[in-house]
Amino acid sequence: MIRICVINPNFYKSSGVTNVIKKLYQNIDKNHSESIEHYFIDCRYGDEVSEANWIPQNKQFTFRLMSNNPIKLLKESIFFIKWIKSNNINIIHLHHRRLAAVISILNVSMKCKLLYTGHLTYSKSSIFKILMRMPCISISDSVTKNLKYTTSSKNITFLGNPVDFTSKKTTIPTKCFDTAISIGRLTKIKGMNYIIDAFHILHEKGVKKKLLIVGEGEEKEALQQQINAYLLQDYITLVGYTQNINQYIEQSAFSILHSSIEGLPLVIMESANLYRPSLVTDVDGSRDTISPNISLPNLTEFSNVEELVHTLEIWFSNPSAIIQEGIKFHDFLKDMCATEKVSEGLFQKYKELVNE
Repeated sequence: MIRICVINPNFYKSSGVTNVIKKLYQNIDKNHSESIEHYFIDCRYGDEVSEANWIPQNKQFTFRLMSNNPIKLLKESIFFIKWIKSNNINIIHLHHRRLAAVISILNVSMKCKLLYTGHLTYSKSSIFKILMRMPCISISDSVTKNLKYTTSSKNITFLGNPVDFTSKKTTIPTKCFDTAISIGRLTKIKGMNYIIDAFHILHEKGVKKKLLIVGEGEEKEALQQQINAYLLQDYITLVGYTQNINQYIEQSAFSILHSSIEGLPLVIMESANLYRPSLVTDVDGSRDTISPNISLPNLTEFSNVEELVHTLEIWFSNPSAIIQEGIKFHDFLKDMCATEKVSEGLFQKYKELVNE
């Protein structure tokens, strides 16, 4: 039995990383429950409240391994080391760079196999590069390049993010071509305010299209005020958090992800699954999702509202091109990110580490 300890800063329900972890381990448990056992550590980092009902109560624990209080961090580290040893953990799987650095130090005592999944690209840190010698998993080409630059790992495996791609081809109904969707946490890095600015300008030019914004976060009130100020309440809807994201994607023609930083955006894969293309910013991670044979303009500059407006005008005026683009996105991403392929790859990685 392989005993895995999965550590994340928190398990906030709207977090893309949380959703990736949930899907991976549910699928691994479904296929390999007789040979693998998972435990999940919530570090209670940040102000967001974790909601991890998908984790059995006897498998989830809390250790504040990201505390800024050195005394508390020391105490929590001691408790954590004792817990690891008492539960005979084989592998500690880390999903955050700071946690990877902390656990690298603690592992002098624990002697576990360590595995780090890189979800974002980061600037170079000398301390992190020295500490980071463990095997790594990369979710995109951009993250792979970043891991080679920022770590000392000699073992980097690409796996992607898991999505349950449908085998049924989906068509985009005509009524959807006046609507776009933007999915993500309502934070400044997601650039929702720039998308709203762009739709306001479109309306000023007589291009009266609709926008669904799905997600939650600290920018919700500010975004609603922006919508009200532009008198766009009938055209832009803040949907909030939903577990059934597909019902909203199906109401739209395409997705907009105007963020300043990404790893491999799950929302682009979820949209591609339903044959909806995505208009994205020219940043690491998002750039990796673009098929090499696209026809519509893409990869806009973050915060460049004028460019976004121009690009949206082209997209909204070309329904037939959107349909073809959706097929390209689907076909390009389905092999890279199919849940079965990614989760089986992770399971094999665990076996490889245990057998070293």
